[in-house]
Amino acid sequence: NTLSTTLLMFSPPGAEQNPASSFIFIGLLFVIFYFFMIRPQQKKIKAHSTFVNALKKNDRVVTSGGIHGKVIEISDKTLIISSAESRLKIEKSAISYDMSKPYMKEG
Repeated sequence: NTLSTTLLMFSPPGAEQNPASSFIFIGLLFVIFYFFMIRPQQKKIKAHSTFVNALKKNDRVVTSGGIHGKVIEISDKTLIISSAESRLKIEKSAISYDMSKPYMKEG
């Protein structure tokens, strides 16, 4: 009787573990992952989409490639911007921020 008690005390950790606790732990990890990784990314994507859809003619913008320009034309998925006497057709998703807004201006 004492021998079986001694063997149970020295059994490898996790040998008598409840499988439900493993599922609870994995679920908890997923919830933490969702609130710290997935949800903030979704908010950022939604904010950028709202920003891009609110662009209008004559807004000064900066692309993700660093090109500064002024919006001349807007279509469904593209913009035409004027930059240093040239016109560029770019995707709306390539717009980083709006230089027309006072909080975004340099200096």
